[in-house]
Amino acid sequence: QRDREGLAFLRRRRGGGRARQLRYLSDSQEYARRATAVGAAAYLVKPVRAGELHILLEKIRHKKAQQARETLEVSTVAGARQVSPADILWAQWQKDGCQLYLADGQIVDVADVPVLQDALLARRGFLPVGKRLIVNLRQVESVVPRRFILRDKSQVKIPWLQYKRTVAAYMAFLAETGPT
Repeated sequence: QRDREGLAFLRRRRGGGRARQLRYLSDSQEYARRATAVGAAAYLVKPVRAGELHILLEKIRHKKAQQARETLEVSTVAGARQVSPADILWAQWQKDGCQLYLADGQIVDVADVPVLQDALLARRGFLPVGKRLIVNLRQVESVVPRRFILRDKSQVKIPWLQYKRTVAAYMAFLAETGPT
């Protein structure tokens, strides 16, 4: 019964056009295979052996390390620049352009705003907050009323009317990826 509930969960989470990185644990080989068919990134069958778990965890670490090495070419006022998406705290739009706030404290003035906006929103983990912000959910340390607290202790305000939707999207992100 529980395996069928797990498969139903995977089917619901499969939508949205983005690859899901869910892992599936079952005591049935058949349900584990079905989980892969509906989008699980990997599966383990109980009883789990230490070697199998080690291999799965190594694959996850490798994928995270690979994502950390990815870069995004950003057109700035001073010319093109390579930025790691993992280093972006948030992007903020103003009347005259956009600024990227980076984890090392740098603020980058962006020249080609629509291209940056599309590039960030195409990546998993970047969430629009209000009309003028995109936040990197991997940089969020906690959520307090109407604010994200980021790892560098900066705060990003969440518009009151979008608070429930924004927090729900963040919680869904955590459910998919686990704590970052």
